[in-house]
Amino acid sequence: MSEAQKKRSFEYMDEDGIDDELKCIICTEPFLDPVTIPTCGHTFCRSEIEKVFEEKGVCPRCQQSISTHEWESVNGNLANRLNKISVKCKYCGQMNIQRGYFSDHIEKICSKVPVYCSNG
Repeated sequence: MSEAQKKRSFEYMDEDGIDDELKCIICTEPFLDPVTIPTCGHTFCRSEIEKVFEEKGVCPRCQQSISTHEWESVNGNLANRLNKISVKCKYCGQMNIQRGYFSDHIEKICSKVPVYCSNG
């Protein structure tokens, strides 16, 4: 299980069935907060490319030099496809939630989300 999987509060319903075009080559997970490098057109999870940028400063696919000011948030078809991936809530077990609606599930529907005391 990757670090990204441990941190999120959902799991993918059919991770093996998710198209490779929807996955980051760095973490091998479906994109989370995807960004594209316009000079070469490659897309990565924002958190993953930030780590690579700090270490190497080059695109992991083509080795072209990159800078953070070049990154563009992804929208349109890719974002729509990512939002439609079915997930399961780790707290309540509800299945077949579209990933794009998962934050609504956690904030408004799920009765088993842990509540943390702000006083420590």
